Amino acid sequence: MSKSCQSFIGVDLHKCTVTLTAVDPAGEMISRLKISTKSTGKIEDWLLGLPRASWMAVEACPFVEWFIDRFRDCVGRIDIADATEFASLRGKRRKTDFNDSLDIAKRLARGGKTTGQALCFAVFRCHSVIAWCDSEYLGRKNWD
Repeated sequence: MSKSCQSFIGVDLHKCTVTLTAVDPAGEMISRLKISTKSTGKIEDWLLGLPRASWMAVEACPFVEWFIDRFRDCVGRIDIADATEFASLRGKRRKTDFNDSLDIAKRLARGGKTTGQALCFAVFRCHSVIAWCDSEYLGRKNWD
């Protein structure tokens, strides 16, 4: 799927705010958005305004389910990014929401090696999310 994508979206999700950054296949920033998690209509409009097809990865957190459920139809693919892996890859760079979302987006554009179904089980401790990841990914056989 990564070869056909025109937008790669990194998401840094918090309880009250979400930061999204989109890059093109070359890793150049297309757009970014920091907004309240309550502004779901604006987030949807932003996602739908990006070049198609799009691939999004959301940084792992305990409340990622609602975000994926709400915006799955706005993108071609959604993965969960391993927050621990990104922290080790980030090194000494200053941690900000924009930097984190940009890192995720750029890694997707380069091949998405730190996201995907196998990481669901390594990242989450919450049994409901593990079961959700299992059912979601096992049901999607057309994903890379």
